[in-house]
Amino acid sequence: MAIFKDAITEWNALNPIPKFVTICGDLVNDMPQDPHNNRSKQLNDFKNALTSLRKEIPLVLLGGNHDFLNTPTNASIKEYTDQFGDDYYSFWVKGVMFIVLNVQLYKNNTEAPEHYKAQDQWLDQQLLDAKSSNYSHVIVFQHVPWFLHNITEQDDPMWTIPSVERQRVVTKLYQAKVRWIFAGHYHRNAYGSYEDLQMITSSAIGAQSFDGANAKSGYRLVQVEENSVNHTWINITRTNKAFASSSITVAAALTTMASVITKFVV
Repeated sequence: MAIFKDAITEWNALNPIPKFVTICGDLVNDMPQDPHNNRSKQLNDFKNALTSLRKEIPLVLLGGNHDFLNTPTNASIKEYTDQFGDDYYSFWVKGVMFIVLNVQLYKNNTEAPEHYKAQDQWLDQQLLDAKSSNYSHVIVFQHVPWFLHNITEQDDPMWTIPSVERQRVVTKLYQAKVRWIFAGHYHRNAYGSYEDLQMITSSAIGAQSFDGANAKSGYRLVQVEENSVNHTWINITRTNKAFASSSITVAAALTTMASVITKFVV
């Protein structure tokens, strides 16, 4: 949790003040509906840490598999929405449209088929708006990436969305002028593309991949201008010695990716 607090300190010090901060899922490590875990304490720690975020910086949250379960259920989704609000939604900032997805439903919806259907129908309506409006950009935030490098890559049951859903949804996102998708989940940085759509997968504030790739805690700084979107991965100042401590639960309690939207010139 200490490294998360360091990240918040860095966000508070940014100049100009960020337009908002997005945490792209896995808000804490322990999954819901397990009576033997520390999820309640981790959620309290998470919320308490966020009280130090400057009031002028809006916070955009979305859930991941550690929030909804690997196979979301109606109960797990309700538990999340009771705590944090809608699991999918859209918002607008200075002529830019942002779409937030519960992408776990595209990975496995067998236990919540009606919720999956409702989100997909809602998404179609949002994309009609995106097509017909003159937004500077349409940007998507989600937890699991559609793909890591290429839309035609092989299915990866751990890290990406199955190819059938991937092809279907990415195609309609692209047709609706979406050109930037930001995701987390992978615990490493990865960069992919489909035509001129950029799939940006960011590593974590907390627990990093055990294979050592990109093993630096951090967050992604994003600058949005009228004709461009630029982003940079920022390593948090604190060293990663915290992850060598004996308290692995605390070290792994934050498995989030954050995108800090710092600049709008649109």
